[in-house]
Amino acid sequence: MPSKLYHTLTGPPLLSVPSIQPNPPLYSPSPQALPRAALYLCDVPASFPCTGVPLLWDTSTFWSTYPFHVHDPASKYNPGYQLISLNPAFIRSFRCLGTSQVSQAPCSRCSILPLEVEELRDRAKEPYDYVRVEERLNHDQLRQKATYLKGQINDLKLEALNRDRSLVSAREDIVQYKEIIQFIGTNYLSVRGLHRIFPNALKKGWSPSKLLERIQASSEGEYVPENYAQDEIDLTILLYELGGGSAVYAMNHSIFALPSLNTIQPYRRQHRIKPCLDHVDVRAISDNISAMFGPHEVKGGLHREAPVKRCLHTMMFDEIAMDREVGYMPTTDEMAGFCLEHVAALDSIVVGKDTKTVEAAVDAVKNGKVHIAHEATVGAIAHLSKHDYGAKPILVSPSCKKGSWRGMLETMLSVLESWNHSPDGAAKHGDIALVASDGDQLRRVALFMLCMHSEILPGNPLYPLICNLPGFNRRVGKNNLVMDMDYRHMFKRICTLICSYLGMLVKGICINRDMLVLWFERLSNHDWSETSIENLLHPTDAQNVSRAVKLLLCIIDIQTIDKESLDPSEEAEFEALCLLGEVFKFLVHPFIIPSLSLSEQITSLVTFAHLACGLYLQNGTSFMSNQLYGDLQATIKAAIIMVARTQLEGPLLEVLICLLGDNPVEILFGRTRMKGGHSPNSGTLELLIRLCSAMNLDDVFNHHPELERKARRLKLIRARDLDHVGPKQWRGDITAGSCNIQACWEAGVQAAERILREHSVSEPKSFKEHFRKKDTDLLRPFGGKYPALSPEIDRSIAIISTTPESTESAESELPINTVDSAVNPVAPGFPRIC
Repeated sequence: MPSKLYHTLTGPPLLSVPSIQPNPPLYSPSPQALPRAALYLCDVPASFPCTGVPLLWDTSTFWSTYPFHVHDPASKYNPGYQLISLNPAFIRSFRCLGTSQVSQAPCSRCSILPLEVEELRDRAKEPYDYVRVEERLNHDQLRQKATYLKGQINDLKLEALNRDRSLVSAREDIVQYKEIIQFIGTNYLSVRGLHRIFPNALKKGWSPSKLLERIQASSEGEYVPENYAQDEIDLTILLYELGGGSAVYAMNHSIFALPSLNTIQPYRRQHRIKPCLDHVDVRAISDNISAMFGPHEVKGGLHREAPVKRCLHTMMFDEIAMDREVGYMPTTDEMAGFCLEHVAALDSIVVGKDTKTVEAAVDAVKNGKVHIAHEATVGAIAHLSKHDYGAKPILVSPSCKKGSWRGMLETMLSVLESWNHSPDGAAKHGDIALVASDGDQLRRVALFMLCMHSEILPGNPLYPLICNLPGFNRRVGKNNLVMDMDYRHMFKRICTLICSYLGMLVKGICINRDMLVLWFERLSNHDWSETSIENLLHPTDAQNVSRAVKLLLCIIDIQTIDKESLDPSEEAEFEALCLLGEVFKFLVHPFIIPSLSLSEQITSLVTFAHLACGLYLQNGTSFMSNQLYGDLQATIKAAIIMVARTQLEGPLLEVLICLLGDNPVEILFGRTRMKGGHSPNSGTLELLIRLCSAMNLDDVFNHHPELERKARRLKLIRARDLDHVGPKQWRGDITAGSCNIQACWEAGVQAAERILREHSVSEPKSFKEHFRKKDTDLLRPFGGKYPALSPEIDRSIAIISTTPESTESAESELPINTVDSAVNPVAPGFPRIC
């Protein structure tokens, strides 16, 4: 039972707090508010005054971390309790009941205050930047924030100070830069190597004053920057090869301050070519292969570029004109300049210690036993690759051009064997796949002997790729070697043929230059500003390739003439010209349109091969000379073999149809003549020196094609936006794996048969049926014999008269009996010129 207490309810007893007086409790009943009976005896439980709760805080940081200012009555973040004591720290809720049923214990409302304190204590432990409201920050957090802001103020002051100093320095630099510009503007012709001083300043961090000092020193000849770039070294090598040491000296002492001769020597490769003076020397050829294709270190032991990946190669032969003179080779003590074909008539070409050998050579020349060469046969090898595809000479031999095809065959075999056995040849770079020529008659016979003596049979790696190509000639040489005729020469020979009096017979219409003049005048969308019709059909230079291509393109464009504007008498000519234009389109476009893919190129060439075959079967040599037809078909065959062999090498390798032919050796000859300046021809010794220089030029132009002025006669197209159609300009997909040879062949055959049907060409009705005959293919359309080896005059090379006497005399000069019987020479009765 609760004890009976007689008392008057008053507020809770005050604690002894010296500095803080508690506020009256929220509930504090007074005697006036109670009934009188309550003042007397009543039965109520015992009560004790609320003591509040202790403020649990770290006493060592209490004064700096507790946010006292939140107890401000005006603060909206007031925690809901008041401090009733600080030492020790006690708090009491604003809603305190005043009494507790337990002695020395807080009331129920004050007992939950530790939760509020815990939240406040956790916030006090957070970094100041985590507390978003400044009113909740304690003293320590405010001090940290003040320190941070003070640091920011100091940084801003320092930044402003640095900016002021930088501004002063920039103003001083501007003054100095103005001095530099003023000095250069007035003395630019005396400052040597100015373009290299600025990279030095950037690399070494020169101040404007230091830069001005160096520029002034360079103007006075006291300082020449020697931080030569590779482009400057290449340019100096180019200058040396074209202008000699004097030109290099002059440019070294000019304001350009290009490298000196001693500086470029480590970068300039010494291509020492050994000639074949008395016989085709395999050792000399092997040494030349190592000189051209072997490793070459530049200054610092570094290679100029990464080694070329293995790829296929073209071997090519051609002649270059020389001066008739005999020179002396001091390294071998030999006379140089006698023709290789007849030099065997001399006992020796070694001079020795007396003049007997020289006297014997003089007598032999006078008696006609040996000749002083007026040409040099050059054999070269080129990569069939997008990079470094220039011809590299490995054979140089003087020639009188009176040899036989057997001698040419022996020379080709010697070069092939040397390449296959040289450590810097096939083992390192890849096999020779093509042997290219420009259509020389004797060399054509040698190529047939070299590249047509065996057939591709099952077991040959190429057989699965070409076994289903009806009409494809499968005869190849050793290691699947095939011959290739330069397509640029084919273009020129076609134009020579069509510009002749006899022209080309198509559908009973003789298409010659007289007819073309009338039709070219109707081409309204053609630009005749650079070349007139007269110059196009009556050229002063028959070797101009761009002129030949333009003529063929004009014939192709005849199809654009409105047929409705023609007279009935002109329709037959128009149909014949349209058919001929279709034939030329499929021949020319694969070589001059860089956007074509490899599949489109092969399909187009196959279409041309069958169109030409159909017209050749119908019109014989009245359509095209035997040799020209055979050379064109050999070129298409070489393109297909090139694709097949590249697929075996790697499907991701690129096939560059534009590299067919011997144009790289023509470019080599052009650079050799350019080296001579006003004296393009030279003797044997000078030719060797020029060939070495031409190889250095080739290296420079390979890295800087923009520096080379392309030979105008060798360009396929003269256009401002297409200066040179080369491997690097090709944009279509030309990877080997992208081309299905069989699919391209079938598409080409179907296109050719469709075009022939549309133009009412009856023969053959089906190429597949036609080529089922024994020994019949595109190279042998009539079966058995190869038209390319015909002894008849090639109208595509020489424009002959139509009189029987002139034809007979011209035929008698050809080496008819030089063709080996194994090649099946053209039999009598083969279709002749109509």
